[in-house]
Amino acid sequence: MNYDSFCMAAAAHELATGVLGAFVDQIHQPAPLEITLAFTGNGPRRIWLLSADARWPRAHETRVRRVNPDTAPGFCMLLRKYLRGARLQTVEQVRFDRILRLGFRRGDETCFLVLEVMGRHSNLLLLDAEQTILGAVKMVPPALTRVRPILPGHPYTDPPGARPDPRRLDPAALTELLAGATTPEAITRSLSGWGTFAAREALAHGDAPAGAVAAMMRAVTAHEFEPRVFLDEQERPRGLWVLPSRQTGWTRSRPAGSLSAACDEFYAYQEAHATEEARRKSVCAALERALRTSRLQWEEAQSALERLDEVEQCRIRGELLSAHQRRVEKGMTALTVPNWYDPEQRPVAIPLEAELDGRENAERYFRRYRRGSAAAEAALERLPELAARTAHLDATLAAAQVADEAGLRALQDREPAARPSAAQGQTGGAGPSEPVERLPAGVRLKHVHVGAWEICYGENATSNDYLTTRVARPDDLWLHARAVTGAHVVIRSVRSLDRLPPEVLREAARLAAAHSEAKHAGIVPVDYTFRRHVRKPRGSAPGRVVYSRERTLHVEPSRGARRE
Repeated sequence: MNYDSFCMAAAAHELATGVLGAFVDQIHQPAPLEITLAFTGNGPRRIWLLSADARWPRAHETRVRRVNPDTAPGFCMLLRKYLRGARLQTVEQVRFDRILRLGFRRGDETCFLVLEVMGRHSNLLLLDAEQTILGAVKMVPPALTRVRPILPGHPYTDPPGARPDPRRLDPAALTELLAGATTPEAITRSLSGWGTFAAREALAHGDAPAGAVAAMMRAVTAHEFEPRVFLDEQERPRGLWVLPSRQTGWTRSRPAGSLSAACDEFYAYQEAHATEEARRKSVCAALERALRTSRLQWEEAQSALERLDEVEQCRIRGELLSAHQRRVEKGMTALTVPNWYDPEQRPVAIPLEAELDGRENAERYFRRYRRGSAAAEAALERLPELAARTAHLDATLAAAQVADEAGLRALQDREPAARPSAAQGQTGGAGPSEPVERLPAGVRLKHVHVGAWEICYGENATSNDYLTTRVARPDDLWLHARAVTGAHVVIRSVRSLDRLPPEVLREAARLAAAHSEAKHAGIVPVDYTFRRHVRKPRGSAPGRVVYSRERTLHVEPSRGARRE
């Protein structure tokens, strides 16, 4: 449970009882989206933190020492100009929402500091007496929003989405408003400031929602707060709240003397472990990618063994065609001959490539037989290794999900697949990481992963040329928007269209369309063929190729893709 309107109500009460009437003697901005105000003149000196950081937006008194920059940022200088020496005169929680409004007065000047705790839209604004914006820690120009731009000189308006303030509703009005509300969503849609956690708490009371809401609001109005820090099984802080909780998932908790003490404990832990969680996310993502690749390779090896019967049929067809090659003429699509390998000598129809003669068709089947036999032999050798590697990666991923910072570092040191460079390499983490090849000047290749499949494309003609002639292999699938200038797109290690998921092909086609001259069209035809059918004419310009045996897919250009 994170900082919600109930926590904001407790913060407003602590400000009103402990700081109201004090004046601001110091202002610092220790982080880009955090402000600290030091209050003096009403009891002990107190330092309050106001944060608009999307990860941990909040307001509370803090005893945690923070390192301040040598040069104060612009917003901090603006606050010093208007607030240093000003007394805190008013404290208001707007609409029982996560909006804290502090009124300051210095001589005849009045101004307001407004903290809006709204996730990634959180902000901290300074207003003059006429509610005109003097500055904000995050400026929001009209180009980003037409509803509520935030710029100096603009009039301030409350965030949209106003709902009834539950502090001003009597029991009868609450009963009418919450009639039929049996889900957390129904409560949050009806009351201002009520988030999912608080709504679940009301439902956990077992009474009618209106009665539970009224009881919780009475506790807020009477300032009967009981701040607690929620803990996980390892006694680590995992949330906080200011009223007793009846939810079964949050039974383990520790009382705190105040909301500020709870916030200091919880957020100090979160900030200290932010690096660890970021490393965990990176390591787990790398291991998951390597695990998907390993499983895919195991499935490919298993499939190669299962195709042995089909491979043997290629040998038989090749030998039968060799014996009857004089009967084959170009243009024929099939030839029916007696099957000597059938005890009953039943005729068999052998499919042919129309542009090839009998000898060439026979050789085509022999090539398939040799490739299939070699693949099956290699698969037989690799299957035990791939099975062991898959099990190892699975166990390593499970260990990474619960390891601490030191454990994650040690895991990265001993496991190449846990390093981002290994996960992003073309081997998919199938072995020790190899040095990344340095690309020539002017070559810029982008990589996109769709599941376990890797898609590459070039950003200019030189990159396209390098991708197609140097990086792509014969069994890679090559795509290009038809009859227009555009990026070369390659799906790695396809080998057969039968094993390529349709969504991967379609995403690659969308990328080809989006990085072509036809990107503004509604539907773009995209040709695709295997790289072995793509040829660069001698002496042609970079990126210029000819191709054959293509198929065409009509797609809408992709408006965005996840890059690696």
